[in-house]
Amino acid sequence: MAIQQAYSTNDDVWLGRVVAVAGQVAAGLPAGSPPGWSRIAYRTVLSGVLRDWVDNGDTTLEGEDVATLTRFVQQAASAAGSAPSEFRDETFEVVLGALMDDWVINWGGESLEDDEVAGDDDVEGED
Repeated sequence: MAIQQAYSTNDDVWLGRVVAVAGQVAAGLPAGSPPGWSRIAYRTVLSGVLRDWVDNGDTTLEGEDVATLTRFVQQAASAAGSAPSEFRDETFEVVLGALMDDWVINWGGESLEDDEVAGDDDVEGED
């Protein structure tokens, strides 16, 4: 259970930044994405960043975080694009949610290298 901290006026500033970042990240969807994905991306990113704040006490959002979150939105869109058409919306939402869960639980302010996130690691048995 998270320990509640006293609310301060600095929280207003930080919350405003989080709202702006969620909008910026949602705008990073690839061109031609279904209109509903923007709402899903906004809600999922906003929720994830706020959960990171509550669970981990993290109130930092740097340019690197924005780039990572934008990459998550783009990766989820790419994965959804390869799903059967009737499941694309669900695929986008679930994949983005899982990426955000991983970010909140495991990243702890440290980012992985692009190839680790993208899954470009060598697979055993491949040359």
